[in-house]
Amino acid sequence: MTDNRDRHARITRQCFGYKLVVVLSITLQVPLIWTLIPATGDERVALRSMIRALYRMIPRLPTRHLVGDGLYGNDQSLLQWLDRRFGVIGVFPLHASVRKDLPYRATSGVPKCRHGWARHVGVRDEWAPQRRWELELAPGTPAPGAPGHRWECRAGHDCHEIRGTSARTDWRLFSPLPHTGDSRLAARRLALFHYRNVIESAFAAIKHRGVGADWPPRMRLGDDDTARWVISLALLRSTAARLAHASGAYDEALARATHLGLIEMHGQHPMPTNGVQPRAAEQQDILIDDIIAPLDSSPPDTSRLGLTLPIDEPYRLPDLNEYSDIPDRPIGPT
Repeated sequence: MTDNRDRHARITRQCFGYKLVVVLSITLQVPLIWTLIPATGDERVALRSMIRALYRMIPRLPTRHLVGDGLYGNDQSLLQWLDRRFGVIGVFPLHASVRKDLPYRATSGVPKCRHGWARHVGVRDEWAPQRRWELELAPGTPAPGAPGHRWECRAGHDCHEIRGTSARTDWRLFSPLPHTGDSRLAARRLALFHYRNVIESAFAAIKHRGVGADWPPRMRLGDDDTARWVISLALLRSTAARLAHASGAYDEALARATHLGLIEMHGQHPMPTNGVQPRAAEQQDILIDDIIAPLDSSPPDTSRLGLTLPIDEPYRLPDLNEYSDIPDRPIGPT
């Protein structure tokens, strides 16, 4: 088979620029923390760095679920790390690489007998954020044990094919939220998956505002600091807009601007009275100066929190076979 080094060279040539990794609140629909990594970087390494930084800033963050794509679900150590050290359940698709000889692999980790899906009885060894707070378990400190499910035959029979399951066997297959079945926890997983559109909308909003180029899909900027500032401002705009609406500041500003005659209301939509007029050359120069000047400033100081900027850390993939969640096929002559 073709040497992995050759494959690495092809990936490096074809993937360039930056990769944006964001942790976004589904409830608030705003980004919480983000970072840029090289285009060939590993998003799972970036995620660990961001989670550590997030809990350093907000130790009692009430996060219970983290939703993402199949790339994250392929990493058992990440699932265990999130659950035991922070009380966060990774909600990722079941990866195809899970061993076929594991119990209940054919039914996605949920027991099933001749009477149908097993009835879910309960979960043991859970460490939700509230329990960690009560026992004063600091973020990052590992909790003992592993989550496990108790099942029983729904017809009340002593079916021998129904047994308990534990994440110790495989954190991907025996997740705290079952991958299938008719339990409330399985329904919760399905509902959380539907919120992935909220996550993707954050990236769509950035593209809609013109950050980047149509092709190639990278920012035509000079250095890492500039890219970090521009993308951070675009994401900060989403948070600012959410805050303005939630606090009532938007309604107040709209009423004030309407009263001053700066905008006119056309139906339910405000329309600037002079927003489409081209600015004078000197006004345009002032606007550009105001935008470009902050980009020359230093990035925020995170040393007081003991943090490093994730973009400065190594993100090379530990194994080229993990580059995609699609199993590799032989490339070239074998």
